[in-house]
Amino acid sequence: MMKSPLIPATRRAACVLAMLAAGPCLASLQSPGDAPVATKIKSSCRVNVDASTDCLTTMHYDILTASARDVLSKVEIPSSSRATQSLVDAYVIERDGTRVRLPKGQIVRTSGQGPDQGVDNSTTTTLLFQGITVGSAIEYTTKRHGRPEKGISEFLDSVELDDSRQRYDSLHAEYTAEKPFVWRSEGPTAFEVKASEGGKKIVIDLIKPFYFGTVNETNFTVRKHPRIDLSSSDKLEDHFDKLVANYNRILSAPLPPQAAAEVLRLKNMTREEQIRSSVDFIGKHYRYLADYRLDDRGHTPLSLATIEKNGYGDCKDLTTLLTAMLRSLGIDAEPALVWLGDSAPTLLIPGTNNSNHVIVRVAVDGKAWWVDATSPVLLPGYTPTQLQDRWAIVLGKDGKPRLDTIPLAEATVEASTTEETQFHPDGTSDSDTSTLFNGAQLLALMSMEHDQGANAVDQAFCTDNKKCIVTRPAKVTPPYQVKIHSPEQPADSKHEGKYSMSLGDYFEFALNELKSYRATGGIGDLNVSGPMIREVSRRISGIKLSRTPNACHVRSRWGDYDAEFRQEANGVVAYKLRAFDKVAWIPHDDLMSDEFGKFLEQAEACYEGLTFSYTTEPSGK
Repeated sequence: MMKSPLIPATRRAACVLAMLAAGPCLASLQSPGDAPVATKIKSSCRVNVDASTDCLTTMHYDILTASARDVLSKVEIPSSSRATQSLVDAYVIERDGTRVRLPKGQIVRTSGQGPDQGVDNSTTTTLLFQGITVGSAIEYTTKRHGRPEKGISEFLDSVELDDSRQRYDSLHAEYTAEKPFVWRSEGPTAFEVKASEGGKKIVIDLIKPFYFGTVNETNFTVRKHPRIDLSSSDKLEDHFDKLVANYNRILSAPLPPQAAAEVLRLKNMTREEQIRSSVDFIGKHYRYLADYRLDDRGHTPLSLATIEKNGYGDCKDLTTLLTAMLRSLGIDAEPALVWLGDSAPTLLIPGTNNSNHVIVRVAVDGKAWWVDATSPVLLPGYTPTQLQDRWAIVLGKDGKPRLDTIPLAEATVEASTTEETQFHPDGTSDSDTSTLFNGAQLLALMSMEHDQGANAVDQAFCTDNKKCIVTRPAKVTPPYQVKIHSPEQPADSKHEGKYSMSLGDYFEFALNELKSYRATGGIGDLNVSGPMIREVSRRISGIKLSRTPNACHVRSRWGDYDAEFRQEANGVVAYKLRAFDKVAWIPHDDLMSDEFGKFLEQAEACYEGLTFSYTTEPSGK
C-alpha cells in the first residue's frame, strides 16, 4: 500500500481491491495472470520548507476481470484539514483507447465522514464510473496539499507495495525539496532509486511489474513488502524535539479538578494500586473519541483542562492525562509512540508517521510497565501481546526523545487446570474444574467481562450447561482462580458402540495447515500469539479405555509439548498435558526448514497417539 502523499487519492480503491482477496492474511502466491486489475501510478511531490507537501498524482487502473469492474465503479478521494485534495480530471478509457471525461453529474462531494471513533471536518469526493467493462480502464488525477503539522518540522513518507490483489505495472514517483533527502528500504528489491541535484531530488521507479496476489492460507502473514521510507532527516531529535516540548508543556499544567481529586484519593495507596486505579478512573470517566472538527492536531494532544471538559479524547489525549496523574503521584511516567498490532513494522527512519498509537511508559521498582490508557483493563506489570516485541519512541520528561524497546514477555503459566470427571453408564458426566489464569489469558477474560458482563463470562465457561456453577472472586488478582461445577454434561456421539476422545486438540497446533503450507510453498510467517505455558491435569472415573494412550514428549526451539498417562488402581484414568509455546512468530524460513519438518513429524506422531476410544462402566462396577 502506498502511504501519503500517494495513498489519499487511492485509499478507497486499495480497500476495495483488498476485498477481492480470499481472506485477510494469505500466503501462497498466485500467478500475475490472475490479477483482477493492473495499476499504473505517476506522482510528483514538492516538499516545502515547513514540511508541507504539494503533490500531483495520476492513478490508472486497467480492468482485467468482472470483479475489478464492480469495485472500481466507485472511487472515493478523501480530504481533511490536514490534507486537502482536489480532482483535476477523471476519465473512462474504452477498449479502443477512446478517453471519455467523467461528467460532472458523476462526481459527488459529501462532508462529515470522520475516523471510526471520532469526528472531523473532512470531505469526500466520490467518482462514479459508468460504462466500464473488462478491457477498459479508469484514470484520474488529483492535487493534494499536505499542511504542516504542529510540532513536526521534518518530512517523512513511505512508498510500499502491498499484497492486495492489484498488479503494479508501473510506478514513477518524483520528490523535490529545499534540502537533501535520506532514504531507507526493506523487503524484496522492487524499486530503483535515483538521487540528483545534491540529493534534493529523488526519483523512484518500479523496476518491473510487481504482483503479490496471495491465496489459500488464511493463518499466515507476510510481514515485509517492498518499502522505501523517504525523509528530510534520519535523526530522532529532528523529528521529535518539538513534539516532546509540546507534550511537556501540556503536562506541566495543573491537573483539572476531577483528575486532581482522584489523585488526592490515591495518595496513600501502593504504587500498583495507584496505577491500576488511575487507569480505571480514565476508563470510567473519559470516552475514547477523536474530535478533529476545529483543529486537526496531528500528534499534539489537547490541554488537560480541555480533555476533562470534553470528557473524551483520542489515544494521545488520554495518555497525556494519565501521564499527568501518575506524575502527580510521584510516579515516573512518560508518553511513548508505538505501533499497535500483531507485529510492528521495522523502524527504518524514526518519524511520527511510523506509529499508530500512544501509550504510557511507567517505571515501577526499576521495571518498565507499558500502559495503554485507551484499554479498559490493566494487568499490572503485564504488557498486552499487541504491544510486545517492538520499538517505542519515548517522549522524555527531560525534554529529549529516546528509542526504547518493549520486550517479548517471558513465558509463564497462563492457564493451569485440574479436573475431576465422573462418567455415568449412559455417557453423561459430572465434572469439577479449577483453573488458575494469568497473562494474556487472564487479560482476555477481563476484557470479555468488561465488554459483555460477568454473566457472559460465566456462560462461556459453562458452554450451555444450565446447571453449571461458576465460582470466582469479584476482584481480579493474578493468578486468578475459576472453579466450575458442571453436572449432567451430555454424552458424546458413539461410533461402533464406543466414545472417542482426542487430547491432541488441547495443544491447538495446526498440523494439517502447516503440512499444507510446506507442501504448497507458503510464504508467510505464523503468529502463535506469544510465549506461554498451558497445562491440565485430569482424573476420569467410570470409563474403560480401548487402549492406553501413548505418553509423548516433543522438543523444539519453537515449543515443547508433553503428554503423560497413568492407570490408577481404582480404575481411574489420569493424564497431564503441558504446552510450552516459546515464541510469538515462526518465520517463513523456519517453517520451511528441515528442522521444522522433523518437529512436525514428531508432533504428528505424538498427537495421533492421543486419540483413543472408551466405553462407560456399567452401574455398580
